[in-house]
Amino acid sequence: MKQNIYDNQAFFDGYTKLRNNVDSANTLEEKPSLFSMLPTLANKSILDLGCGYGENCMVFSEMRAARVVGIDISTKMLEVAKLEHNGKNIMYLNMGMEDISIVTGKFDVVVSCYIVKPNATVRAERAGKVYSN
Repeated sequence: MKQNIYDNQAFFDGYTKLRNNVDSANTLEEKPSLFSMLPTLANKSILDLGCGYGENCMVFSEMRAARVVGIDISTKMLEVAKLEHNGKNIMYLNMGMEDISIVTGKFDVVVSCYIVKPNATVRAERAGKVYSN
């Protein structure tokens, strides 16, 4: 079942305020941890599931990824992504993760932050199919 609380204006405003805090867990812990685990991205194709504002997509592009595809269910998040974190090799798609089977092409690296829940077995299987096809 698709969920999208991020397009609720009150929630979105609160989330934006939280993310803009320079001392947030996202800034201090989550992003450094994510980027420390990534392989070299030069000339790779990257799929970012639940890309949000597209901040990571922009960094992947700056790391010389050949192609970056970010998907997110939130139109509000993608509006920010397209305005603030756009690049010639970045494409943003408005869709839920349940629909990733329609994304074309192969990906060398699939990244997903914050979207995998304890009951996400089906979602993880679908992500594996995108990666392995």
